Amino acid sequence: MSNISRKHRQSKTRIFDRQNRCINCSFLIPKKLYDKHPVEQAPMHIVTTLRAWIFPTELSPDSIICTECYKLLQKQTNAINEESNMMSEECLPILGHKSICYPCGISISRSARTYSVPHDVKERSILLESVPLHLVSRMERVCVACWMSAYREVKRQHQHDTNHSVPNVESIGDSPDAPVPPPLPPPQSEKVLQQTPKIKSSLYRRAACTSSRCIFQNCSRSERLLIPSAIKDLVLYRQKFYIPNGCRVCRYHLNQGHWNELTSELVDFTGEQFDVIMTMMERAANSYLDFSNINIMSPHLCRYFLGLNSDQFYDLLNSIPNLVDHVPNASVALSVLLVKLKTGDSNERLATLFNKPRSTIERWMGKVKSCLNDDLIKNLLPSSK
Repeated sequence: MSNISRKHRQSKTRIFDRQNRCINCSFLIPKKLYDKHPVEQAPMHIVTTLRAWIFPTELSPDSIICTECYKLLQKQTNAINEESNMMSEECLPILGHKSICYPCGISISRSARTYSVPHDVKERSILLESVPLHLVSRMERVCVACWMSAYREVKRQHQHDTNHSVPNVESIGDSPDAPVPPPLPPPQSEKVLQQTPKIKSSLYRRAACTSSRCIFQNCSRSERLLIPSAIKDLVLYRQKFYIPNGCRVCRYHLNQGHWNELTSELVDFTGEQFDVIMTMMERAANSYLDFSNINIMSPHLCRYFLGLNSDQFYDLLNSIPNLVDHVPNASVALSVLLVKLKTGDSNERLATLFNKPRSTIERWMGKVKSCLNDDLIKNLLPSSK
């Protein structure tokens, strides 16, 4: 086995556990270097900014940060604290290491040979299986070992498909009961272009697959930002509205989270799109949201459900201290009411989202309203003399 293949095999063993990969830039930190920072030991303001940078990639307690990315996080959070009360989700992601082969994590800044990964090649889908979600759009080049591995996998899949699609001609010809094939159709003078069949749905709608404008109608803002996968899953699951991968959104609509205002007259879907929809629906149905700790929720999901960022949520929660004495979990109870106000969901749907009986959901909302009246509204009224 060549040195390159051996090195690649060793790198691939680290792809899945990611114990030595920076969660932000995906740099593979050599074991001989102790230049890394565990996320569980990082300050909360660092973790909050990091979570916004890597969204929709999930952050776990075992994740680590390389020193270069950690310094950038410190610089970014210090700048935010000094300049304004800018929301963390508005921070632009920055990578400590930029010339990285994202599938394996090695640096390719000094590599004599690398491979470009166009969007229309089959090898790209193989390579993306090992790339963190927030780095998918950044992958442009990979190392030789990763490319050759993907190339061989594409060839193997093609050979497998070919073997299963070609019938055993000899056995068919030898069989006396083999059916006679129908005659070939007469040749046509003009070549008929094959069109991809589409299915019309009476229940689901979809956005136009274009990156030239914001997905929201009549929006003329110039930004063209990627839409987080978690948002696309939820919009499909809750609103039956499919957002193709090519769609983009401006920063204003991304931060506002008014996804229920999306409209479209398109109801036709290809078979491939329906396969994607089924996967997205399953992923959304199995997702878990922890409303007891809003700090660990991604900024975009926080906006989607609550209409507030985490700081605004806890400011509101701290302004009604009386709530703690009336419900088992004040954070969850307040979240129930805010989700109700933000989404307009029925009580039955809220019961499913929070995994609680409908009667409990209704009782909690009543308690929150009562405490809001006692702790907030009464404080605004002039005292009687």
